[in-house]
Amino acid sequence: MTRDSRHVLADWKHTLSFWGQLKEAKFPIVSAASKGARVTDIDGNVYIDIAMGMGVHFFGHAPDFIHDALKQQLELGIELGTQTPFASKAALLLTGLTGTERVAFSNTGSEVVMVALRLARAATGRKTVVLFKNSYHGIFDGVLATEEDGERVPIGLGTPEGMIEDLVILPYDSPASLDYIRAHGDDLAAVLVEPVQSRNPDLQPQGFLKALRKLTTQSGTALIFDEMINGFRIAPAARANGSAWMPTSRSMARSSAAGCRSA
Repeated sequence: MTRDSRHVLADWKHTLSFWGQLKEAKFPIVSAASKGARVTDIDGNVYIDIAMGMGVHFFGHAPDFIHDALKQQLELGIELGTQTPFASKAALLLTGLTGTERVAFSNTGSEVVMVALRLARAATGRKTVVLFKNSYHGIFDGVLATEEDGERVPIGLGTPEGMIEDLVILPYDSPASLDYIRAHGDDLAAVLVEPVQSRNPDLQPQGFLKALRKLTTQSGTALIFDEMINGFRIAPAARANGSAWMPTSRSMARSSAAGCRSA
């Protein structure tokens, strides 16, 4: 199947850790069915999904109660352009669970990050955004940057310098980063942070996050927690957990939709 469709199907996952010599030898797992912890591919091979569907399947694949609810709603219809009554119910549940004041729903985490940064820049009248090395904030060009040898560089090909010229990339959990934010806070629209970095989950710097909350409050800078991947895993309300160091805004979490798109 992969061989027959390779010339028409542009599978972006093949660009990850791309190695030209192995290009024709890499084949994706094409699933035919899934249930519980297991996925069956089109050749009948059965796999245990230790990644839980990239982190979304708290209840396993195709749990009966979610399957039945989706089937019931499909029979009633799924509309575009109108609001479902479940939106207000979910918003009330989420505000009660997380301690946030208001909730907005989106299709992807990348969209949420884009809107959060736009709101921060609109509210502050500033442009510059701080984010931290080794964090992940989706596929929006405006956050696809890292630091190499003291220079800000795009993460991949195709992202122009103009998209990242307002970014400052700092080391995570570093006193030097706090010093920079303290010195430049009046020029910062936002500090975008993945509280528990998905690429380094052992690092959970509560003291650093509390210091960020204090500094951004003093300078009127938006503090944005991106918890799309780790939200609801550390605690029911995720890293902030209703504490005095709640961020200005938060994005969380694909796991809350049990595999259906929601952010």
